[in-house]
Amino acid sequence: VRPAGLRRVDPAAEEKERDANDLRKDGIRRIALEELFRRKDKAAYKVAREVYKDVGERSPNRILAARILFDEKPEKAAAAFLEDGRKVITPLDMAYAMADMISELGDSSLDKKLVKLVGKGKLKDKLFVLRAVRRAQDEKLDKAIAKMLLDEDREVRLAAAQTLGERGATEVLPELKMLVETSSDDLLVGVALDAITAMQPDDAGWRDQLVAYASGD
Repeated sequence: VRPAGLRRVDPAAEEKERDANDLRKDGIRRIALEELFRRKDKAAYKVAREVYKDVGERSPNRILAARILFDEKPEKAAAAFLEDGRKVITPLDMAYAMADMISELGDSSLDKKLVKLVGKGKLKDKLFVLRAVRRAQDEKLDKAIAKMLLDEDREVRLAAAQTLGERGATEVLPELKMLVETSSDDLLVGVALDAITAMQPDDAGWRDQLVAYASGD
């Protein structure tokens, strides 16, 4: 018999309450950091460095911290992102945010390093690099990305097709059209169709081909 006045402790409920409190604290922290950054307060950069390094921090906060560090010193931050974005301990959403900032910067020296990494490494490495090279300039890059349309990982094949479309890689239109004709993966075919259409939106021949596909010919 429980003594009067004592309540039964529900571990699941307590854990849920702690999680809710942690989320609230994280939300407040993120809003406060955003406001400091908006004011260009020096404290924003100091706190951002701490949050960025804290692997136990939630990724939305670390992503914000990365953006603040990128604003402070773009080249230095992007160089760090190139290494950190491919680490196993870096959450994928944070890795993608880092890749986007690298792409936005358009630093030729970093782009050269990225080009050498295309198609290499594990799944996360390939996805990170594909996202980071969307604006990179290299005459052999599109062909290298096109080879990844045959990668063993479906996620990589999808990312490669999307990246080629975003790059406007007309040089590899034959590879994308072949993919449409031969792949049994409807999602991949859809991404390839979007990529081709983005490259030649007003092409009459491609319009006729789309009509044929739609008609089942």
